[in-house]
Amino acid sequence: MPRQQKDASFDLLTQLHDSTALIAASARSLVGGVPVILDLGLSRVDARVILDISVLHVAAGDLFRWVVHVSNDATMTTPIFQAAQFTAGDVTVNDETVDNAVPRRQEIAFTNEINGNLYRYMALDGVVVASGAATYKAWLAAKA
Repeated sequence: MPRQQKDASFDLLTQLHDSTALIAASARSLVGGVPVILDLGLSRVDARVILDISVLHVAAGDLFRWVVHVSNDATMTTPIFQAAQFTAGDVTVNDETVDNAVPRRQEIAFTNEINGNLYRYMALDGVVVASGAATYKAWLAAKA
């Protein structure tokens, strides 16, 4: 039986999050404890964020959202645009019919072109809605 799964190569230079700590507050993804902002260059990039979620703690009404942001500001302060997102959490608020199961590999497809404008820099932010926490690893993979 053929697998219905694409493989994605891991590239240390495109790692977005490597922490094994439980993340319980909204924050930029970290590698070695340092917030990560990737330079995508000056042309259109179609890519995927590979998200490996190993722990997800949520109670009734809790969500954890991963947001891919893009910007032309190297510090990602302003302006920032949302290129894509994935939301996981309690079944009452997560847009799925069950509580999100872990471990889970989720791919978040995005492009750095929005409304005809290219954005050079990207970052992955974890956003805690209400309460909750997650442990995850993430990296960028070229879209095949």
